[in-house]
Amino acid sequence: MSGSLWMDAGAGVRRDTLPGIPRQRPGWAADPIDELSDRISGLTAAAVHPDEIAAILESDGMTDEHIRLTYGREDSFALAEDLFARVPRAYPEPEPEAPSASGGRWRVGLAACLLRGLVFALPGLAYVLAAPFLAGAAEDGRGLPAGTGVLLAGTLTGWAWNQALAHRAYTWLGRGDRRSAARALLTGAPAGALLGTAVAVAAAGPGEGGAASFATAQALYQGAATALLVLGRERLLLYALTPMTAGAVLTLLHDVPGAGRLALLAASGVAVLTLAAREVLRAGGDREVRRWCADAVRRGGRTRRENPARRTTSNHRATSAPPAFEERGLGRSLHAAEPQNVTAGRGGVGKESFGPPPGAGPRPSAQGGADAPGVQPGPAGNARQPQPGPVPGAVAGPSLLRSLPYGVFGFATGVLVLHAVLQNALAGGVSGVVAAPGAVALTLSMGPAEWLLYRFRRVCDAALRGSATHRSFRRAATVTLAQCLSGYLAVLLALLAATTLLWLGAPLPDATRATGLLLTGVMLWTGLLLQAFGAVAVAAAVCGVAALLQTAALFTGPAVAGAAGLAIPGVASAVLAALVCVLLGRATAHRH
Repeated sequence: MSGSLWMDAGAGVRRDTLPGIPRQRPGWAADPIDELSDRISGLTAAAVHPDEIAAILESDGMTDEHIRLTYGREDSFALAEDLFARVPRAYPEPEPEAPSASGGRWRVGLAACLLRGLVFALPGLAYVLAAPFLAGAAEDGRGLPAGTGVLLAGTLTGWAWNQALAHRAYTWLGRGDRRSAARALLTGAPAGALLGTAVAVAAAGPGEGGAASFATAQALYQGAATALLVLGRERLLLYALTPMTAGAVLTLLHDVPGAGRLALLAASGVAVLTLAAREVLRAGGDREVRRWCADAVRRGGRTRRENPARRTTSNHRATSAPPAFEERGLGRSLHAAEPQNVTAGRGGVGKESFGPPPGAGPRPSAQGGADAPGVQPGPAGNARQPQPGPVPGAVAGPSLLRSLPYGVFGFATGVLVLHAVLQNALAGGVSGVVAAPGAVALTLSMGPAEWLLYRFRRVCDAALRGSATHRSFRRAATVTLAQCLSGYLAVLLALLAATTLLWLGAPLPDATRATGLLLTGVMLWTGLLLQAFGAVAVAAAVCGVAALLQTAALFTGPAVAGAAGLAIPGVASAVLAALVCVLLGRATAHRH
């Protein structure tokens, strides 16, 4: 832009006029605006506003003085309005997407989603093997075995922590920085296990040491399973759970002694922990992560440490991830230890969520746990030497506060699930054996739920290309929502019927319990859908209020608690469904 207007045309020839500027025409010549209109008719016909044409004219080098002398208009905007009025609108059809090997942007295999649902549910068999060690001398007065409160406290803590941890790791993966994702898992999973253990031990009472020990092992498993699922190692997790699964099935046929039960539980637990550690070290660069861990242990965490993930090359430069489906998790972490777009994925729903989703090397950031830009440890590990600041063009790590709503959402949905499966026992009703089929059905349904979240995104993406008006797109999105939600409820009802028939001694669910479970499924699926599209704060707020009200209803008496068990999930489900229609019925929510 600062070059001379006298440009060299090559071969020593110099041009004395600017290129592309038409010469002055005599008054009797044809209208120059008609000539210009014919020359740029394709661009003019596709414009949605005169300002778009004005931008084209200015980008072509036309000044206001040239426009006044040549076309007789005051400026580019006046000329653009004239051109816009002369040329009829003719919007081009969007180009068809090229076929891909995967079948489309949001197409995933059903088998992969079913596998995830299976590994979500299999850890529940650990309670079957550990039942003799968890059984107390008496029940807690609500039809639940002693120690149940300890296990529930540890479970809810793990759900909340690992939901937030999975979001953070998925965000790093969406930004192309696998090492930072591994570092987040390497530090976050042990911290979550420590927190879950502390909560369980604090909730334990006299005679509940066995439950507290099991809760400790459960917290370790939740962190390790989250790491494997985030890194896409579902099959390894399935293989590691094989000894425990086989042992639980064996207990249905023969009485397994206590030593054998402990050996089977320990075999699966050690396998999961070992595989998770190996995969995290591989993802983060085995040598660098080990050196970072050794340095952290040697210094006892008293100083800020060098993060090996920050030493990235051009191969690890960050790339922007789709805002929806940003963790490609679609909420997957909900039962990974959790999930769905979910968000949501792939939400994420995986939304930076679905939005997968869906779901940004990096520079030092206090929020992201990066190093201090001014000083770094020296070669010997103890001498601190001045270092240059952040690398220009690097991208800051994701804020820790952005993961907080995901943790709240995980905790709230966990409470709602417990209310749905334990509502009879918590209200002082029948034995807690009625809870098992509902819990298994809800957990297994997370696999089909994830697939349906992807289907919603895929169909809405196609409707976005094929709709001519906002109203037609909103109608298509609403119909797709109804179809996917109906399909999920049908799958959940079928799973509830199957697990009830297969579970020994489990009574058939009454209409109230089945309806409450289905309403909880609606809250889960719609909440995961919102999470996958980046509206996790809204989903967390609605589910959090519902969980709080339903918990408070337990202290008001059996009659009120029974009515609240249907009213609160029903209202929350309607609110979430309405929010999905309003927020996701807009075409701008589906940009990627």
